[in-house]
Amino acid sequence: MDRAQVISELASSGSIEALLERHPQLGREAVTRILDDAAVLLAQEDQGPPPTSPLYRAYNGYMLGLFTAASFVFDVREEQHRRRAVLHRISEFLLELASQLGKSVDLGEADTFEDAIEGQVQALDPELADYYRLGLAAFRRVVLHERPVAADDQREAEEMLQRLGHPPAFFAAMLDESGRRDGSDDRTWQDMMTDCLHLVRDMVANLADEPDTCFVALPFCEPYEGRYLNFYRGVAARMKQRAIRAWGGLGDEEHQELLLALIAKSGALLGEVTETNVNVALEIGFALGQNKTVHLVADQDSWKSAANIQLDWVFPYRTQDGETLDGEEMRAGLYFTTLKTLRRPGPVPSWSAKPIVVLQNLNRILRAD
Repeated sequence: MDRAQVISELASSGSIEALLERHPQLGREAVTRILDDAAVLLAQEDQGPPPTSPLYRAYNGYMLGLFTAASFVFDVREEQHRRRAVLHRISEFLLELASQLGKSVDLGEADTFEDAIEGQVQALDPELADYYRLGLAAFRRVVLHERPVAADDQREAEEMLQRLGHPPAFFAAMLDESGRRDGSDDRTWQDMMTDCLHLVRDMVANLADEPDTCFVALPFCEPYEGRYLNFYRGVAARMKQRAIRAWGGLGDEEHQELLLALIAKSGALLGEVTETNVNVALEIGFALGQNKTVHLVADQDSWKSAANIQLDWVFPYRTQDGETLDGEEMRAGLYFTTLKTLRRPGPVPSWSAKPIVVLQNLNRILRAD
């Protein structure tokens, strides 16, 4: 019997003694060794991966710089609704980063908003601050292409790219050519954002794969965005993985290739499927096609199950007044970790027992013995 079968038998028999009575050839030592592995699922206190990584720094730092630069453009153009959306996401990320690192956010008394953010990210994570400056330089480059300051930005950006392990040619190749593929200089801010996203896409593709990073696919709306810090990220942490999520778009800029590059570099995907969302569905499908581990969660009181998603693939978490209940991230993390031990080898997911049944019995079995 393999490990998954032993755990399944334990769940149904209720004790080691009952299992050995049915399968005396196993031996207590072998069963105990398997149970030791299972016990780790319930009581491991070791540290997970570092809170940031090359992928986390490159993507989030760059997007922070890009959105900061865009906020000034929207302010000048008096597009305050877009500026508010940008500032909201910037503040969300700074809180996320500070929480990841166990530090506080203090924008201080800097002369400008840009200086305040740079000072904060420099204090929190210097390498992330380098990518932040790249994001700023990229947006200024596409806005001020022919002006002298753009040449200064390019020189600084190329030096940073080389220092961070990327080809310096990325900067000009993406920002000078992609925006002019239609032969026009009359570009919208969506065109400019698209050019900038092509640059970070290539930087992400240049990074090594990160098996301990979990991409979180969720709708860009409440209540799901509000659950990222206290639920989705916590679920990933319980599985000893670092969470990363995409920044929401601002309009019609092309960011699909960038999101797929992030998923391709991550080791797993955690998908929110309470309601139908075509973007989340695409990301889940791409992750499965890339042979990534995919974990699905849904609010048990709101989820309308789909015929082509087995119940055992989805963890039904509990909420009250729109907030997840205490301990739900622990239950979900344990569920998915247990699910991995039950999966049979092969390209199509299949299990040796009902995961929810095993999860319900595992804690009682371990305490009894």
